[in-house]
Formats: sequence, C-alpha cells, structure tokens
Amino acid sequence: MPSETPQEPSSAAAANATALSLVDVERVPAEPFSIGRLFARALPIFGRCFVPLTALTLGVHLPWIAANAASLNAPQSGPWHVVSTVLSLLAQPLAVAAAVAAVADAVAGRPMNVVASLLRVLRRAHIVVVAAFVQAILCTLGLVMCLVPGFIAMSMWWLAISAVVVENKGPIESLQRSAELTAGHRGAIGVLAFLQMLLGSFATVFLTTATWLPFAARTGLSSLATVILAALGAVVGTLAYVDLRAEKEPGFDLDDALGR
Repeated sequence: MPSETPQEPSSAAAANATALSLVDVERVPAEPFSIGRLFARALPIFGRCFVPLTALTLGVHLPWIAANAASLNAPQSGPWHVVSTVLSLLAQPLAVAAAVAAVADAVAGRPMNVVASLLRVLRRAHIVVVAAFVQAILCTLGLVMCLVPGFIAMSMWWLAISAVVVENKGPIESLQRSAELTAGHRGAIGVLAFLQMLLGSFATVFLTTATWLPFAARTGLSSLATVILAALGAVVGTLAYVDLRAEKEPGFDLDDALGR
C-alpha cells in the first residue's frame, strides 16, 4: 500500500491558526434605521460572533489588564497607576475600532478575520486614538456646560470610529462624516449612546459595590465587562453606520466601500 505523506507540522499549525481566526456570517442587508431593527440584528450577530469578538477586544485590552493587575499592590501614586490609566485610554477606542473592522467584514458577507482586523487597525492606531480623544474632549465639554449639549455631541459623533475604519477618514474628517450620517436621527442615536453609557456605568457601580467579592475578582469582572460591552457596542455601531449610510447614499454597498 502507498504510504501517506504526513502534513508538515508548520503547515498544519498555520492551517489551524487560519481556521481559528475566520468566522463566517451571512451578509446583513441595510434596513431603515430604528433602534428596534438595530438590536433585532445586532444581538444574533453578537451571539454568533461572541467568542472571536470577545477574544479580539480582550487582546487589545490585555496590556491595560496586565498593568491594572500590577497596580493593585502598587503605591497609589506609583508609576503603575499612571501606566494603567494611559493604557485604558488607549485600549478602549482601539478595541472598538478593531471590533468594527471585524464586524464590517461580517456584515459585508466576508469572513470575519480577527487577526487581519487587529493588524488593520494597528496600522491606523494613531488616527483612531486622536479621533477618540477629540471626540471625548468635545463631549465632556458639552456635558460640563450642560447635559443637553453633551448628549447632542455624543449623538453627532457616535459613528466617528466607524468612519475612520471603513472610510479611512482622518480625525476631524471622521467627526464631520459622523455628523453628516447621524443628521435626522440624533434623538434615537442619543438614546443608543445613553444606553451604552448606562450599561458601562451600571457594570462599574455594581462591581465596585459588590464588597462580598474579593477585590481581585471584582477587578477581573470589571475588565471582562469592559471587553464585552466594547464588542457589543461595535456590532450596534457598525449596523447603524451601514443603515444610515444606505439611507443617505442609495445604492451603497459595504463590500465595495471596504474595497480591500
């Protein structure tokens, strides 16, 4: 009998890594924008892609999680607390951007490749961080002046990260693009932004006051909640971007827009 040629270990490992990094999701068509339609599609997508999306956002947050763990036993004014704060400010927008890149591929009917999504965002990390920083500063100023301008700012610029990822916009261009796309639906988008903020605040307050849990457990669960909410927010935000762009640009096709 002819002997079988064994597969080279390196080739087998590469094939396994590729298989693990790819997730197929059926193409999701744009629909008229509404909160109900968004969640009706977002939750099933989030459920099917929970593991890869959570792994992707977790991977981006890992440096912050490690620094946060190191700061637990460090002096309050020590360098680990500074490092942890800086990394948390960087990780959140980068994690959302990476998840948006992955979800955009899935919504367009392409295989969701978490490794490629991460690398794609890292190449534009400086744009993502600057856009998120400008957005946060302007929204904070609005909230300090009065709650209403703050929520208007949040709803106007809610899709800035999506514009950076999908359209390769710069920091200021992405804010302008988000304002264009959200025009006419800022009340509904303000509700979405408020719900997103409320979920994050609830998780933080609940875990902070859950004194029956060990401090390390509370810290770990808080990090996990941050990772999961970032992934869910990316799914909802990407679908909202697709719906609003299709409304403003009849004939819009996400696959063509991605063009990579």
